Amino acid sequence: MKTVFRSLLALGLSLVADAATAQHFPVKPATVAQLRQQAAAHAPAATRRGTSVTVLRPGLVVSYAYNDTINAWVRPKKIVFRYDAAGRTIQQTERDSATNRPFNQTFPTYNAAGQVTERRLQEDLGSGAGWENANRTLTTYNAAGLVTETLNQYDFLGGLGAGWENENRELSTYDSRNELIERRQEKFQSIPRTWRATVGTRYLNTYNAGNFITEQVVQVYRSATAAYADSARILSTRAATGEWTEAITQEPNGSGGWRNQERTINAVWFNYAQQQLASADVQDWNGTQWQPAGRLRGTFTATSSDEIYEELVNGQYVNASRQFASYDAYGNLLNALFAEWNGAAWVSIIEVRNQYAYNPDQSLRRSVASVDFFGSGLQLAQLSNYSNYQTIVLASRAATLAAGTVQAYPNPSPDSRFTLLLGAPAATGEICVFDALGRQVARDAWAGAPRTNYALSLAGQPAGLYTVRVQTAAGCITQRVGIH
Repeated sequence: MKTVFRSLLALGLSLVADAATAQHFPVKPATVAQLRQQAAAHAPAATRRGTSVTVLRPGLVVSYAYNDTINAWVRPKKIVFRYDAAGRTIQQTERDSATNRPFNQTFPTYNAAGQVTERRLQEDLGSGAGWENANRTLTTYNAAGLVTETLNQYDFLGGLGAGWENENRELSTYDSRNELIERRQEKFQSIPRTWRATVGTRYLNTYNAGNFITEQVVQVYRSATAAYADSARILSTRAATGEWTEAITQEPNGSGGWRNQERTINAVWFNYAQQQLASADVQDWNGTQWQPAGRLRGTFTATSSDEIYEELVNGQYVNASRQFASYDAYGNLLNALFAEWNGAAWVSIIEVRNQYAYNPDQSLRRSVASVDFFGSGLQLAQLSNYSNYQTIVLASRAATLAAGTVQAYPNPSPDSRFTLLLGAPAATGEICVFDALGRQVARDAWAGAPRTNYALSLAGQPAGLYTVRVQTAAGCITQRVGIH
């Protein structure tokens, strides 16, 4: 089995002052990775942590890259932000920090749900001649808030009136349950003027009576034949509440059928909604029967996750691969690690470490990112200073939330009381709150007139981080909150 790694660089070097959304990165076993992709494929964009009715947004970010040859911070870049009344970026301008010479500027446009529908980039013509359009990205959503098309265009002839020319696009199709059934990338050809598929994946889903996927055939697009071909099949056994407890991955056998590859059994979940798997056993197919191959063990808290895959070697379980992530009290990523075992210690494949400094009002003042590739040692990578904060009072934050999302304010709370804002009215719902050890500390439910907010009190609970799980007809949503 091959270990699968997903790049952390963009996550670790994020310039955004908002807290990073927790991610789960696939490791062994492959079946777990496939089912995680299945669970995440139809999820709407996650809410940002730390948003409240009164928000702080940085007006200026100055960033530097580190040059390890001369041991100095170089290439200072200044990014100036403008926001609308909902606290969303409406203009982002990049300039040389020393000379103030502009490089480019970006203009996002939003729909009524607060989702970005257009992101237009302009470049500086130089010598005070102004700006010209360079490219733009148009994003289309369905009624559930899921992305159906991402279209990239460039300004033909550099703003001389020729208009926008298609470049490439990604199309996503969903079934009536809003499960992803196809994602295809296409490139636009000028002669003839038509779209040509380049990469694609199709999912043929089978559901049980509870509307949970129990079989998924994965097909990949072959450009040579301009057609889809079977790539894998995942069979899963589900509990009544949807959690899978056993799953089998199969590959085509070359004769129109399927051949067993890998089986994951005895799955025990720490938190299924967040795809946090506490333990599972992995088996390989030897051609006639299943044989033990390894096991997955996960340890989770409100601020960290640590997942280790162990291989069975000569009757003994030994470390094989590991993924670890930790966050600070504001939900910002502190450390993310992918590592493999060399027989004596964990050796980093890629590791990102972030350090943060906050202002007295808890706004971010500085972040420093370090990166380690293949155990070469942590190297400074990026420094960002945040300033010129703007205080924005949101008139109605609930109106800007996408369906299937929830936000809490104030977060963190100084008095253990929060208001939960729901992205869509819900006539029924259940709220459960868990402490850092995963213990349930509060539970409540409602039924009756649809509501868009809920008053949550954690009075009597100690300071720290908590996970709030909201279950409505729109689905299950989680939000981290803090008590200071």
